[in-house]
Amino acid sequence: MATTAERLRLYKKELKKADKPHRFNRYAFIFNSFYFVRRNMPGAFLLWFTLGWFFGLIGERLTEHWGGFLAGWLLVHLAAGFAAPYFVRRHLEWFVKTYDKVKFNATAEYLPIRPRRLVILGLVSGGWYLLYWMYKNWCAIKKATKEPMWPLARGYLFPSFFIYLLLQHIRRHYEKHYPDGKKLQPVILGLMWTAIVSFLMLGVAQSLLQQFAFMPALICLICGILLSLAAIVLLIPVQQAANACNAQTKPKLELRRSFSWGEIVVSVVGIVMTILALAGPSGTAQLRQPALIRLSAETQVKVGQALGEAYRGIYGYAAVCAENEHPLEYFPAEFVRSAAPELQLLDDFFALDGMNLDMAFNVFIPQDNRKEINRILYNELKLMSAPGDSGIGSACAFLDNNATEVSESMTESARPFYLELFEQIEQEL
Repeated sequence: MATTAERLRLYKKELKKADKPHRFNRYAFIFNSFYFVRRNMPGAFLLWFTLGWFFGLIGERLTEHWGGFLAGWLLVHLAAGFAAPYFVRRHLEWFVKTYDKVKFNATAEYLPIRPRRLVILGLVSGGWYLLYWMYKNWCAIKKATKEPMWPLARGYLFPSFFIYLLLQHIRRHYEKHYPDGKKLQPVILGLMWTAIVSFLMLGVAQSLLQQFAFMPALICLICGILLSLAAIVLLIPVQQAANACNAQTKPKLELRRSFSWGEIVVSVVGIVMTILALAGPSGTAQLRQPALIRLSAETQVKVGQALGEAYRGIYGYAAVCAENEHPLEYFPAEFVRSAAPELQLLDDFFALDGMNLDMAFNVFIPQDNRKEINRILYNELKLMSAPGDSGIGSACAFLDNNATEVSESMTESARPFYLELFEQIEQEL
């Protein structure tokens, strides 16, 4: 990937060679919007990508044939071929005018802190200090180079997109002052850092805890801490290189000993967010073994049976009838009403592990299992169908027409099982 300085040199040469734009660009005609991706023109890419689909859909709507879509799509490609030279030239002129006075080789005064301070504050703040670290270094680069940028976006909003550029900037200046020193690898460091931070931002550890109740919660918590530490440790050689650059360009600059207000604020925010995460409905469950694991094997089986019965009444019959073009209108709601106490007991039990009843259905009755369950329910409804009925239409109609009676009958027959189950759960927990 070319740096901004390299692109500036290339664009200047390109402007000198092409005094007048060509009348037609065959590459823009062939590739349409993706041609502008190659030219680093995201705005033009979005414009022509949208136009291609817009006119294609209009053509399909007018002709009611896929050929109309193709005609509209080709029309936009043709227009892109003629318009691309103008768009490209305007982009080159804007880029050269904007970046011509930027001092790309200016050495910034990077954030002067000790590596151990980066590690300690990074861990204390739950990783939030790393965003502050990126923001301050981008501010220093902007101040030194006069490059038009938004450090807030690069540091706080989209850190994973700009970490490589920051590492590359520090590496370039470090190798300028220390050509024989230990080489930094911004590509490897950037990719590893992005992968780890993305993993943490997506909350994969917490998702694993919620999706797989059998996984010990403490292990998930430890994994999250170790990943945070890994993201911080990856930046230690970068901070060492930044301090070395500061020692050459700003020999009187001392490493910070006191805390700035920015460091205090971001550390407090990180601590508060970590406490809230641990104290939340799913966070409290992370500090103890999941409730389901603490039950005996026999009770776990019974919990699964209770969950299956609840699924049958709420979603199972409705899904099977809908698949066979006989959607249920009243039965699911009536079942929820009549079985409300039992469903609430189930919901309260799974809440101990940070889940509600719907989440429990998704965890313990995944889509593949639902297909098998629905097949069993289909056979069950088939037996309930009127004689001579080739499908399950009469059974579905019976469920809906007698929703209150059927749901109350199902609940009454299952109530002793539920009461016995939750008495057993209370004893075991």
